[in-house]
Amino acid sequence: MKKLLSIILLLFIINIIIAYEVNQGIDLLISIITTLVIYAVITLFTIRIFKNDKNYISIIFYIIAALVLGQGVIFFTYTKTMSSSENRKLAKFPSVNPFHEEFAEDMDRYINDRIGLREYALKVYKKIDFFANLNLSNNVIAGKDGWLFLNSESNNFKYFQRAQKYTPEKLNAVKALIDKNIKFCQDNGIELIIIIPPNKSTIYPEYYNKYIRKTAGKDNYLILKDYLNKNLQNAHVVMPYDELMNEKENNTLYHKADTHWNTFGAYTAYKSLEKEIKKVNKEYTLFDESRIKKCEKDVGYDLETLSYNVKSAGQKYESICIDGLDNITLEPNNKTVIWHKGYGGEKAPNVLVINDSFMAELAPFISTGVSSLWHLWTYDADFSKVSDVILESKPDIIIWERLERYWFN
Repeated sequence: MKKLLSIILLLFIINIIIAYEVNQGIDLLISIITTLVIYAVITLFTIRIFKNDKNYISIIFYIIAALVLGQGVIFFTYTKTMSSSENRKLAKFPSVNPFHEEFAEDMDRYINDRIGLREYALKVYKKIDFFANLNLSNNVIAGKDGWLFLNSESNNFKYFQRAQKYTPEKLNAVKALIDKNIKFCQDNGIELIIIIPPNKSTIYPEYYNKYIRKTAGKDNYLILKDYLNKNLQNAHVVMPYDELMNEKENNTLYHKADTHWNTFGAYTAYKSLEKEIKKVNKEYTLFDESRIKKCEKDVGYDLETLSYNVKSAGQKYESICIDGLDNITLEPNNKTVIWHKGYGGEKAPNVLVINDSFMAELAPFISTGVSSLWHLWTYDADFSKVSDVILESKPDIIIWERLERYWFN
């Protein structure tokens, strides 16, 4: 018993010394009083338990648990207004009515910001590789060698590791949607081509977070690819998995710190798309590779922004551009179609691209073979919902680009 009390006294002295090192002013006074109270309770609790249970291991466990939890209270920051390590203001004690709906959130923020030894815990946290690189509640997951991957809605990692898989019901729903849009196009004399860019993690799984391992089986993209090839044999669907996997040996095809493919990746996919366009319209002008030139583009990596850790601002990256082509800017807008100049001649088809953000690098290549290029950036997957907008451009061909993850969700 004396040994236990001696250990508690030693820990108490250490706690007081640390309090003098960490806190000052009123916070130091509160820390000393809180330390006295907590250790007095622990001492009385130990004496009481020892009378009934002389198992030293269990008693020491209770003491350690109480002391670890007690540090948050002992070193709680009451008066400090700034965090020196994070260079930001700390949350203030909420002044709203406790029954107000935002009180709980404000109180939670106040406690999280000021709980004892928080800054030291963060330093330790960042030095432990597992915790620093695997926070599944974030929108961004850190991969290997500086690669970042999107984790929107905190479940993309489940899709990657195949914990979430296509079911027959999901696949049938995909087919039903495509069938409906094919019929819409047929009724209006339009050819439909679908291109499905793969997620970055599908093409570069080797750079994904090392703590997230895939389960056995086939990737969702390949499940979808096989299903569409089997059940939509007469449809024009481009899924450039093999082409991208082969080309990645020669060039990096996706940005390390961005969700999207770069121009090298888009051009690789375009070469497959071009063949499909030519099948449905012989007047489409094939792209002349001699027009490609190396260039530099401004960096604007979305995953750096999402992770609040922008490192590449003002930098440029090596890319490829098309000689003699005006710049094409695509903007989200599902209420109107926007016209862009085509370079394929008057006999070339009039093309509308219905797209998400992956079309940005793809559109310039398409524009070289068409008479006019229109774009409609929308996440409405049912053409009938935006039929008036689609028919406004009177397209010969619709190229529907929709990223892999949108089909699953």
